[in-house]
Amino acid sequence: MKLIQRIRKTFMDYARCIYFESNGNPLHIPGVTARILTARIKHDHGPFNYSMFSFRNVPRTQWSTYISNKEFWRLIENRYHPDSYKPVRNKALFYEHCLEHGLPTIPIVCIVGRSKQPLSTKNITQIQDFDQWQQTLESAPADLFAKPIDGSKGAGAFSISHIGEQYSYGRLLIKGSIRNLYSYVLEKSRNAVLIVQPRIRSHPDILEFSSVHGLTTTRVVTAMVNGEPQVLYACVRLPVGANITDNFADASSGNLIAAINLETGTLGNAFRSARSDWPVIHCIEAHPDTGHRIRGSVFPMWQSVINLALRAQNSLPSLGTMGCDIAVSKKGPLLVETNNTYGVDMLQTAHQQGFSRELTSIVKDQTL
Repeated sequence: MKLIQRIRKTFMDYARCIYFESNGNPLHIPGVTARILTARIKHDHGPFNYSMFSFRNVPRTQWSTYISNKEFWRLIENRYHPDSYKPVRNKALFYEHCLEHGLPTIPIVCIVGRSKQPLSTKNITQIQDFDQWQQTLESAPADLFAKPIDGSKGAGAFSISHIGEQYSYGRLLIKGSIRNLYSYVLEKSRNAVLIVQPRIRSHPDILEFSSVHGLTTTRVVTAMVNGEPQVLYACVRLPVGANITDNFADASSGNLIAAINLETGTLGNAFRSARSDWPVIHCIEAHPDTGHRIRGSVFPMWQSVINLALRAQNSLPSLGTMGCDIAVSKKGPLLVETNNTYGVDMLQTAHQQGFSRELTSIVKDQTL
């Protein structure tokens, strides 16, 4: 059954790719099909990556310079010891790591559900019953944000707001009492342990070119090079509309991405997909919500962002390369989380170039 489903998905992926890349024109289908098959056979890039990387606009001689998420994972999975991943795969453990190393991060109000890995009860309140939940929320900020302890791409995240005697919560902004909220959170925690944090708002300068609803973060890719932390690349995810997260989510979220100049913090062209079910990537000049031009905008406190990313990498030297998600509020940069696999598909799409040679060289040259 699974084999049949896999075959069907593969067929549908090729069909979608051929249709969108040919603009539905039957006369273009043979040439487009030949290019898509060449990308797969010669460079191991399937139809999804063909569209994500906009290979229709990339010379074939450059296709080999791109690396897929899957290929990058194969490159590093046997390179680093499994223990090096633990602090970054569990958001509560990462919070404790940040406290231990003096890295500014978003506090954790509490966690709901039983973590598979032991946590310090000194640093994190682990909710045991409704009374403890009620007591914790009485002293918590009015605006909160909940997400799975090991989640990715914004899946399972939702906001919580305290308005008068009621709470508004969930993706659908359900209205209810604190007990209703507790029942909702308990139900969600059965699928994944939840961490609850204050909801942070982006720096006012960022809101000129991004939505007010989601927290904008920049992903700064770092690596240990000759025993020293080094910044390799950076891009920013810009939430759009009512999206409460900035995740690009394989181009399905409707959010934007843009490369960032490492020296100046200046944003390049922004890109998004015209569809949520397939990466039809195109350039966006101005943010849909603010109308502000994106290219040429400057990410605030950029040097402080870079310094925080370098400190984070230096605190995890056994993790040879990682992607730091950093937000900037009025008070300064905050390390939101760190990723051992940091979405090289998204990164290359933002920069409109491939990083296979550079990343492969850095990873293979590291002394472990």
